[in-house]
Amino acid sequence: MKRIGSFTRARALALVACLTGCRNSAPPVEEFMLAPLPMASPRMAPASAEALRLPLLRVRPLVARGFLDRRELAWREGEVRAGPYHYRRWSEPPAEAVTRALIDALRARGCFEQVDGSALGGEPFVLSGELIGLHESSDADGSHPRGVAALELRLEGTTKDGVRPIFTATRQVAAADGSMEALVVAISAALAEVLAELVPQIEAAVQARA
Repeated sequence: MKRIGSFTRARALALVACLTGCRNSAPPVEEFMLAPLPMASPRMAPASAEALRLPLLRVRPLVARGFLDRRELAWREGEVRAGPYHYRRWSEPPAEAVTRALIDALRARGCFEQVDGSALGGEPFVLSGELIGLHESSDADGSHPRGVAALELRLEGTTKDGVRPIFTATRQVAAADGSMEALVVAISAALAEVLAELVPQIEAAVQARA
């Protein structure tokens, strides 16, 4: 019986290999970029002319955590299943795109003397952190897709109390439909909400320690 079973399995594997070889070529790779972030929140409005001018802020490149350290769009189903969309990718590494969005949001507010993303050091305040969410989340059966964005940021530099503040925020936005375009729009909207929450907190922390 074992010999018959082994022979049957061998034939099955050969059939699978044959069918695999006869398939059409792999589907084309689709690339996506973040949608323009809608900074509509009053917290993200440009600061008034009377606002305190904060010192230079250096922003280090964000580090991507776990399955976000690649260009393929990531998904998560339920509590434990996760993976990449192999043929659907970001047009650039996610951490790079979000670092630039963070710098743009800080500059748009106009509170800092300068917001710089270069690697030079020696400035009084430096912002660093991790990208911990920029993916699809759905129920265990794949239904109700949502765009997720999450950041954990740390403020380093000259302080009066020796404390290095940590800022975290996570947001989810439901996708309008089941398309990949709708998912990317939802992820972008979630990121905009995260930045709208964190940027004023960063400004307040620097003002308290400058």
